[in-house]
Amino acid sequence: MLNKLTLIFCCVIAPFLSFAQRNDYLKIDSLKMQLAVSNPDTSIIKINLDLSRAFSSLGITKYDSSLLYLNQALQLSQELKYDKWLYEIYNENSQLLNSSGNFSIALEYYYKMLKLLDQEDADGGNGLALKNKYASLYTQIGLCYFSMEKQEKALEYYKKALEKTTEPAASILIKRKISSLG
Repeated sequence: MLNKLTLIFCCVIAPFLSFAQRNDYLKIDSLKMQLAVSNPDTSIIKINLDLSRAFSSLGITKYDSSLLYLNQALQLSQELKYDKWLYEIYNENSQLLNSSGNFSIALEYYYKMLKLLDQEDADGGNGLALKNKYASLYTQIGLCYFSMEKQEKALEYYKKALEKTTEPAASILIKRKISSLG
């Protein structure tokens, strides 16, 4: 029976898994080609960000490659003083750092994201979309503090997320996180 299940897995399921990974590598190759032929302008920031995300989707084994392209995107963004993708760059950075257990550095990026949202708010950003961004970011910060075993700080940010959220489903999830802290 076990041999039949193994055979089924190898013949039916495994090819789908390798197909998905093959698509990721094709996307990476395509993005590298775009990067090679692009002029040094703001489009390269987005291509580097996309390359980072593509490597990140391959898992922690491609962490260094993901971080390399992310840092290139950040550096170019700063050199060109072009901040359109800065929030996404910081978000990707914080997720990579969080997933690798570098919580305190991830928090630094979360707080940079918070400053960008505060600036967007001061500039009269879109009310509903901005509130949802705040709620999502506060939740991420709360999760990071929870991972650091700092429950009081986690609770503080979960409550901030709850105040900002406009989506009922998100509200329920945040309330569950709060109640799990006791």
